Amino acid sequence: MGKRFCCRSVLFDGCSIFLLSIVFRISNSQVINLDPSPGTVLQSFVGKARDLSISASVSNAVGAGVVNPAVGIPRNLVLNCQSRSSSGCSSYSLSFKPAPDQAGQNYSLCIAWSAFPNIAPPVSGCITISVISPQPVIVQPSGSWYYGGRIFPNSNPVTYSFRANVGCLMSVPLKAMDSVTGSPYEIILKPLVRSSFPPSPSGLPQAVDEQDGAASLERSRDLSLKGAFDFRWRPARGQESSKHYQVCFEASDSDGLIASVPVGAILAARSVCFRILVEKCQYCVQPGDSFGSIAAQYNTDWLHIYTANPTVLDPDNLVPYTRINTGVFYQVQKGDSASALAKRFFTTLDSLQSVNPDIALDKDGLVEGDALCVLPPVCNVECVHGLDCTPLLQ
Repeated sequence: MGKRFCCRSVLFDGCSIFLLSIVFRISNSQVINLDPSPGTVLQSFVGKARDLSISASVSNAVGAGVVNPAVGIPRNLVLNCQSRSSSGCSSYSLSFKPAPDQAGQNYSLCIAWSAFPNIAPPVSGCITISVISPQPVIVQPSGSWYYGGRIFPNSNPVTYSFRANVGCLMSVPLKAMDSVTGSPYEIILKPLVRSSFPPSPSGLPQAVDEQDGAASLERSRDLSLKGAFDFRWRPARGQESSKHYQVCFEASDSDGLIASVPVGAILAARSVCFRILVEKCQYCVQPGDSFGSIAAQYNTDWLHIYTANPTVLDPDNLVPYTRINTGVFYQVQKGDSASALAKRFFTTLDSLQSVNPDIALDKDGLVEGDALCVLPPVCNVECVHGLDCTPLLQ
């Protein structure tokens, strides 16, 4: 003669459980028939509904089942009886659309049969519903770039070093992706503001004159490239510096499921940094430029620009986007002062400051060893080695 047993279904997350009590009359040799099979792990994603059917039965069941109201079902999960048999509800429809705060959580649905009244050990089977969190990563840049960056692979995060020039466009491709297979999440790149140097509210180099010199992070113009971005910067006059700019990027999901990397804990897989040196005494030729127009920008004469570029064979036909010299470097010596150097090189403090915007010459901020860009005169002076000049008698 069969014995009376109680069936309980338990879905729990930590202390949160719900019970589905089903009463059957079964034999002592009860066997759980569960589909999906016990131990199955089902993936679910935030904002995406996961619908499935769950069938649960016990071999040799006799009599009708009774389903009690569920208690403690996780938010956004709906469980309904889908079909009934002579033993009661034999399959359930489950629909679960996780909310953002449920990302990374695992929920277990356990179907348990125990003897009534406790005359046989209970048996059960469980499946797990795992709400997958995005795992954003940056695919490290590769290929030949216009500025051929130097990589520091052991740094954290991985750092690339570049040289850039006033007037030349720097464009570096980057790609962000989710390392989770089959993930529907959209992964984006954003600047890490706190890691920028000089400090910038956007995390990118700012314009010095309206829009001139503003850097940008843009989605790739090739719309077929998912997660592809371009860092673009055309440095302007006033952004030359002996110190490196630093720009860092972090991969994240567009819904904000992954919080920003904590201060002091930048993750190499999710971030990358660029160290960019905007060279002084260098200029990138623009269409229509001549030695005369370039000299006017730098408040000097065309002959100075000509003599600073002995490798330019045809000064009347400058090739756009090639680099030319606008001056020569002088290494600051102990005891040098800005005013004394301006006098020595037959220039003004303002002119010296315009080509050395990274040094506060008005406060005599010279430091021994500083690289100073100098535009020594050519007309009406006699110079030795380009720097040691004396005026010509007129």
